[in-house]
Amino acid sequence: MSFKHSGMVQKKTARRRATGIVASESGALSVLEGLLRYEETKIRELARDEQLFTEGQPTVAIYEVKRGCVQLRRQTIDGRTVVVYTAKPGAVLAEAALFAPRYHCSAVATVASTVRGYPKAAVLSALHRDPKKMESILASFARQIHGLRFQLEIRNTRSAEARLLQYLELRADPASKRVMLNGPLQDIATEVGLTREALYRAIASLEAQGVLRREPGVLQLR
Repeated sequence: MSFKHSGMVQKKTARRRATGIVASESGALSVLEGLLRYEETKIRELARDEQLFTEGQPTVAIYEVKRGCVQLRRQTIDGRTVVVYTAKPGAVLAEAALFAPRYHCSAVATVASTVRGYPKAAVLSALHRDPKKMESILASFARQIHGLRFQLEIRNTRSAEARLLQYLELRADPASKRVMLNGPLQDIATEVGLTREALYRAIASLEAQGVLRREPGVLQLR
């Protein structure tokens, strides 16, 4: 199956939705940065595989990823780990904590990472004092929901090659068409619901078709 021409409409849709996700992340961050004083926030350094918080723990803060990569993970009833969201530098993590008593997922650093914590009580208090910022942050959350729906569509795609291509189009820089790898390829396999072996086969297939080029630390779309 070739994706060079038949995937053009799919690529354009992915780019539009990817733009929405980037806008939601940067929108939430811009609101948070202007909401609290620097001294009201807290920097935390995480080692690889260190947990930021665990599922069921009382919510105390939401976080901005400054460096590295942090994943939100949930355990299924059959013991599998499902990656709900991957947060990279500039992304806001665990926004739902503002309106929930406990974290619904666990957050784990996939590489050495730095995060900035915004205390829940302080953020809510500041938002209540500024309705316009409350509206802005809720709008950014709504756009992120659209992005998460698209990720569900990816998981429902049967072809491993098509699933991977959709994911890469969603995550690629719009100008360079590059996807920077901030962790092992296994992280992508987990996100798109493929085994590591199936992911490597899909990458090889797309490379053979001239759709994808693999470079050190980068997957380059063509």
